[in-house]
Amino acid sequence: DYFGCNGYATHTKNLARAINKIHPVKMMCAIQPEYIRNMKDDELEMFKRQETGDINLIIAMPMYWKVYADNKRNWAFLVFEGDKIPKSWVDECLNPNIEYIFVPSNHTYQAILKTLHEDFSIQNPFKNVTQIPKGFSNLNDIIIPKLRIMSHGVDTSLFYPKPMPKNKFTFLINKGWRNNEGIVTGK
Repeated sequence: DYFGCNGYATHTKNLARAINKIHPVKMMCAIQPEYIRNMKDDELEMFKRQETGDINLIIAMPMYWKVYADNKRNWAFLVFEGDKIPKSWVDECLNPNIEYIFVPSNHTYQAILKTLHEDFSIQNPFKNVTQIPKGFSNLNDIIIPKLRIMSHGVDTSLFYPKPMPKNKFTFLINKGWRNNEGIVTGK
């Protein structure tokens, strides 16, 4: 949901608006009439744009990629904060309609690799996979070439360093340790 306040919605908004500054973006999702009043001009332009590009950027949970992967070229964005992605997502990563999988960090990249190496054994690399690709003997050969790290950007018009006044310092001081409810916190 582009208009939500969750992480995917915020990320989609910011990424689409940033890409639109470089190359025209056509946004597609359900629009409620009351949302139009709250749109910024560039967002409204993206939703009204008639032409569609040859690349479909999918920002959704992996289980929904197959619903949106209907273009010639489909790129997906996978965000995960744990140390391993869910095993069920490996099937989605194997989807032949997904050309590239963008991840925001080396951490997410490593979480994907950890799932591949720990949950899909060398003896039976497809034991937990329902969609077995023909001609492949190793999941790494299929998924790793699709992965690209694309770090979250920063909008420098919103986040920027403030000038520091000269000869002014801020000190953080601890006046001492004290006993809190019977727990000794220092000495």
